[in-house]
Amino acid sequence: MRIISAVFDTPERGYQRMIDNMKRSAEARGYEVSVFRLSKDPMDEFRSGNDYRVNCFFKPHVVLNALESLEEDVAWLDGDCLVRERFDDMLHGCDVAVTLRRFQPNTLRDVYDGYVNAGVMAFRNNAATRRLIEAWIAELPNGRADQDALNRVLLGYTDMNRYGEVVDVGGCLVRLLPCDVYNFFYFPEDHSGAKILHVKGHLRPEFYEACLCSVS
Repeated sequence: MRIISAVFDTPERGYQRMIDNMKRSAEARGYEVSVFRLSKDPMDEFRSGNDYRVNCFFKPHVVLNALESLEEDVAWLDGDCLVRERFDDMLHGCDVAVTLRRFQPNTLRDVYDGYVNAGVMAFRNNAATRRLIEAWIAELPNGRADQDALNRVLLGYTDMNRYGEVVDVGGCLVRLLPCDVYNFFYFPEDHSGAKILHVKGHLRPEFYEACLCSVS
């Protein structure tokens, strides 16, 4: 399984440094990493102060392109992730693995940030996976980002109330894995059991450098 990500860097954002650190942390655990260069700044579409959307609509397109060009299974990691341990088990018994946030069972959750966090996902390279990604792309116009579009697709088949559940989404088997292990962003809580750390935007000033040291 190859790790993929994407970047359009500007100096003030520091994405290139984070991508380089993610890549080094993954390669140190034996993974190959492919970073796709975005041809234009994703923020260009979202300069309006009245625009509620998030600049991640490129993600399913990059994943689909990677599956077609690399001809192997892939794992998407956001550039602000860091790999602590190998995570090949993500695709056990499924075509696609996604990471599910902590939740209170059977409660109403926000479709954007109450279910899957799209910062870490894994994809088996087959026709079933491609069909799911195409359904994800088709849902993009109805949401504010890639993340809630993916959640809308999955919520048509499951209420996402159980970690480890494998859901048949139109013939594609999707496994729901805990963010606590595969996409940890609950800082400053203990992350010793996590395989992948995700130091998201608001967390970076306080936690990124310490997390980087912990995986180096």
